[in-house]
Amino acid sequence: MVVDNILSSFLSSLTAEVLLFILDCMYHSTSPNKIATELESRKCLKTNMGYKYPGDCFFSDPEWGCLLQVFNSVPLIDHNFYDGRIALGKNELEQLE
Repeated sequence: MVVDNILSSFLSSLTAEVLLFILDCMYHSTSPNKIATELESRKCLKTNMGYKYPGDCFFSDPEWGCLLQVFNSVPLIDHNFYDGRIALGKNELEQLE
Protein backbone atom coordinates (compact mmCIF):
# COMPACT_ATOMS: atom_id res chain seq x y z
CA MET A 1 0.00 0.00 0.00
CA VAL A 2 2.81 2.41 0.85
CA VAL A 3 4.61 1.75 -2.42
CA ASP A 4 1.39 2.15 -4.43
CA ASN A 5 0.84 5.57 -2.92
CA ILE A 6 4.44 6.66 -3.43
CA LEU A 7 4.57 5.55 -7.05
CA SER A 8 1.23 7.13 -7.90
CA SER A 9 2.40 10.49 -6.54
CA PHE A 10 5.63 10.55 -8.58
CA LEU A 11 4.91 10.95 -12.27
CA SER A 12 8.54 11.39 -13.28
CA SER A 13 11.89 10.64 -11.64
CA LEU A 14 12.19 9.41 -8.07
CA THR A 15 14.48 10.94 -5.47
CA ALA A 16 17.29 8.78 -4.13
CA GLU A 17 15.55 8.35 -0.78
CA VAL A 18 12.26 7.27 -2.36
CA LEU A 19 13.89 4.72 -4.65
CA LEU A 20 15.98 3.29 -1.82
CA PHE A 21 12.85 3.05 0.34
CA ILE A 22 11.00 1.20 -2.44
CA LEU A 23 13.90 -1.23 -2.86
CA ASP A 24 13.83 -1.83 0.88
CA CYS A 25 10.10 -2.51 0.64
CA MET A 26 10.82 -5.04 -2.11
CA TYR A 27 13.38 -6.72 0.13
CA HIS A 28 10.87 -7.11 2.96
CA SER A 29 7.86 -7.90 0.78
CA THR A 30 6.39 -11.37 0.36
CA SER A 31 5.42 -10.45 -3.20
CA PRO A 32 8.01 -8.04 -4.63
CA ASN A 33 6.88 -8.75 -8.21
CA LYS A 34 4.11 -6.14 -8.02
CA ILE A 35 6.61 -3.47 -7.08
CA ALA A 36 9.10 -4.70 -9.68
CA THR A 37 6.47 -4.57 -12.42
CA GLU A 38 5.59 -1.00 -11.52
CA LEU A 39 9.22 0.17 -11.44
CA GLU A 40 10.14 -1.56 -14.71
CA SER A 41 7.85 0.80 -16.60
CA ARG A 42 9.37 3.97 -15.13
CA LYS A 43 12.53 5.92 -15.83
CA CYS A 44 13.36 5.81 -12.15
CA LEU A 45 17.10 5.17 -11.96
CA LYS A 46 19.54 8.08 -12.07
CA THR A 47 22.47 7.28 -14.34
CA ASN A 48 25.41 9.11 -15.84
CA MET A 49 23.07 9.72 -18.82
CA GLY A 50 19.98 10.97 -16.96
CA TYR A 51 17.06 8.93 -15.68
CA LYS A 52 16.62 5.54 -17.37
CA TYR A 53 14.43 2.45 -17.19
CA PRO A 54 15.90 -0.18 -14.84
CA GLY A 55 16.38 -2.67 -17.68
CA ASP A 56 18.53 -0.14 -19.54
CA CYS A 57 20.97 0.52 -16.65
CA PHE A 58 24.13 -1.17 -15.48
CA PHE A 59 26.00 -1.32 -12.18
CA SER A 60 29.54 -0.09 -12.67
CA ASP A 61 32.22 -2.61 -11.93
CA PRO A 62 35.90 -1.74 -11.34
CA GLU A 63 36.90 -4.54 -13.72
CA TRP A 64 35.19 -2.68 -16.58
CA GLY A 65 37.62 0.26 -16.36
CA CYS A 66 39.14 0.09 -19.84
CA LEU A 67 35.89 -1.07 -21.45
CA LEU A 68 34.09 2.03 -20.21
CA GLN A 69 36.69 4.20 -21.92
CA VAL A 70 35.77 2.60 -25.25
CA PHE A 71 32.01 2.30 -24.68
CA ASN A 72 31.18 5.63 -23.05
CA SER A 73 27.51 5.50 -24.05
CA VAL A 74 26.55 2.91 -21.41
CA PRO A 75 24.07 4.21 -18.79
CA LEU A 76 25.68 3.44 -15.43
CA ILE A 77 23.77 3.84 -12.18
CA ASP A 78 24.92 7.03 -10.46
CA HIS A 79 26.33 5.69 -7.19
CA ASN A 80 27.12 9.21 -5.94
CA PHE A 81 23.48 10.28 -6.33
CA TYR A 82 22.45 7.36 -4.11
CA ASP A 83 25.33 7.97 -1.66
CA GLY A 84 26.63 4.48 -2.43
CA ARG A 85 23.56 2.97 -0.73
CA ILE A 86 22.18 1.66 -4.04
CA ALA A 87 24.50 -1.35 -3.70
CA LEU A 88 22.37 -2.51 -0.76
CA GLY A 89 19.45 -2.99 -3.17
CA LYS A 90 21.42 -4.71 -5.92
CA ASN A 91 19.47 -7.97 -5.60
CA GLU A 92 16.17 -6.10 -5.83
CA LEU A 93 17.39 -4.11 -8.85
CA GLU A 94 18.23 -7.38 -10.61
CA GLN A 95 14.52 -8.27 -10.38
CA LEU A 96 13.73 -5.19 -12.51
CA GLU A 97 14.85 -6.53 -15.85
